[in-house]
This record gives sequence, C-alpha cells and structure tokens, in this order.
Amino acid sequence: MLIVLAVGLCLSFNLIAHQSPQKRALTVQFEKDSISMLLFYSLPDTKNTQSLMLRYDSNHDGKIDPVEGNKLGKVLLPAALQHLTFEVIGESPGAKEPSLKFNYTKEGALEMMVLMEFELKPLKKDHTRKLKITMADDHHAIETAVQLQSMSPLMLSTQEPPTPGSFENQSPILKLTHHNQITTTLVHASK
Repeated sequence: MLIVLAVGLCLSFNLIAHQSPQKRALTVQFEKDSISMLLFYSLPDTKNTQSLMLRYDSNHDGKIDPVEGNKLGKVLLPAALQHLTFEVIGESPGAKEPSLKFNYTKEGALEMMVLMEFELKPLKKDHTRKLKITMADDHHAIETAVQLQSMSPLMLSTQEPPTPGSFENQSPILKLTHHNQITTTLVHASK
C-alpha cells in the first residue's frame, strides 16, 4: 500500500504549478475499513531550514534519524498540515500514530513524508462514505496537489467540484488552493 501511495505522491508533487517556498502534496487511498494519507512537505534551502538541521540533527551526519525525526516532527507536522482539514462525514475514524521520514537534499531542502492511517468501520456493500478535504481561507495556505485512489471493490463515484475524467479506482490529480474543498464519495460496489 505504501508503494502505491508513494508513486501517486511523486506524480502529484511534480504537478504542483505554483512556485511557493514550501511544497505540499497529498495522496489519499481508500480501503473498505481504512483511509491512508501520504503527505509530502518540502521546505527550501533557507536560514530557517539550516537552523532546523543544526538543532535537530544532533549527531551532525546530515540526516534525520528516527529519534531526531520524532522531535523534528513535533515542529514540522503542524506546519505541514496547516490550513488543511479532513472529515469523514458522519464517522469518527480512529487515528494511528503517524509515521514520519525525513530527507535533507544536496540542494539544502528539508523534505518530510508522513503516512497517516485512519481506521473505520468496514464499508458495507452498496453503502457510501464521504471524505471532505478543506483548505482554509488564508492567502498563506500552501497550494496542494491531491490524488485520490481506491482499492477494489471500492469505487470513487462522485466528486465535488467535479473534475474531468472517469473514476476507475484512480482519480486525476487535483489542485487544492485557499478557501477551496474537495468532497468525494466512495461506494462499495456489490458484485
């Protein structure tokens, strides 16, 4: 599952047209009893990025190991999720502890990948589930590329606002900008 999410995330991230200092992409994968979200967040080479590395790369090896990543994640995760909200309409998903990975590039950018998993009651045949992703009305909000995927026998059936193309287990890449939202309906198709 993580590989499918990572491939989609790379495609999403490469299609972000807006040149903002930070970059963000999100791939959402639906299964019968869970939703997984892989978030990519990148900070360019700045004094702030260098200062984060000096502060959190405690062994000064130019990498963020898991122990260092837990500390850095407490600082960067709120920034990476800033202005975004996720809602499974009418349900209360159980969140697992997010998994974080960091990369400090040769160009000096600090990148973070976050896998967030949410457990839900299994979706019954011919029933639907709605997920709403909302970006706050703030001109500082980071434009975000979003890709939605579903695993068989689930199908993405509707999406608001509608986007061109069909929904056959994968959707086109969407652009989420300030004061904007995506609502998608997932259907458990009966066989």
